[in-house]
Amino acid sequence: MALAGNSAIAETSNSTDFLSKAKNSYINKNYYKGDFYIARHLGKPNSDINNALKVIEFKNPKPTSFISGFYSEEFFRFFFSSAAYQWGSNKARDDYIIIKANDYKNYFIFIWGKPFIETWSIIGNEKTGMTAHTIGMHDAKVQIGILDKRGKIRNFCKDFIIKGPIQYFYMPKFIDTDKDGTKELLLRYNVTLGDGYLQTLDVFSTMTENNSYCHLAHKKSYYGRNGFAYFRDGFYHASKQTADKGEAILNSSLQTRKMFSANGKLIKTETLPNFLYTNNVQILDIKYNYE
Repeated sequence: MALAGNSAIAETSNSTDFLSKAKNSYINKNYYKGDFYIARHLGKPNSDINNALKVIEFKNPKPTSFISGFYSEEFFRFFFSSAAYQWGSNKARDDYIIIKANDYKNYFIFIWGKPFIETWSIIGNEKTGMTAHTIGMHDAKVQIGILDKRGKIRNFCKDFIIKGPIQYFYMPKFIDTDKDGTKELLLRYNVTLGDGYLQTLDVFSTMTENNSYCHLAHKKSYYGRNGFAYFRDGFYHASKQTADKGEAILNSSLQTRKMFSANGKLIKTETLPNFLYTNNVQILDIKYNYE
């Protein structure tokens, strides 16, 4: 949807100005502000990731989490690059930046992210000793409102916070999962953990007879620890990383995958090879679509 009707501030600083502001913020130990300006820089078409990494060093970053070095290069590109390039919006307010927006009928939803840079230690395989950063978010602010007949914002009617840190937030979706004629709101995002991430899929349903998205009830959540959680073709899917007999958690070679009906009933459980070791990580990719 168009964001022209939003009252957020559109900053006009060029990408070099943002890096300068980030550097000064880090030197003054204002780390959240520094992270904010790094994200603003990366949202510019002429951003320079290498210069951004040099500025991040003024933060004197120390790893606070670790991730397995046995994962594939395709996974690392998703995990670190997608986090860096999710800040393309020019709408910012109160240290938050709009990262996703969608609409359905006369309702709209904004996802605002508060930038937060995490430093990761990569352990295992030949990658032991390497470090990398995710330019994710401290938390995400979900904001829902109503559009007028011209498609302009009439008013905001609901907002809530999803706590992080969050590596990546996917496009919010309105989908009729149970074929009852009313679409549920699905929010999918990756919360970072000390040893990886937890992909979360939150499902919300309307609470009123007129199916207002200003009044939502949390229906169900699905989780994938170092795995995935999504809805497709009438079913929910969730997979978590699992260690085989004798394996350490760090180099777990399996995934336990579960399939659920639209009403949350478990249909099938199966054990499969860990897809994070392969180049077949499209299900995590930022271009992945539920529909």
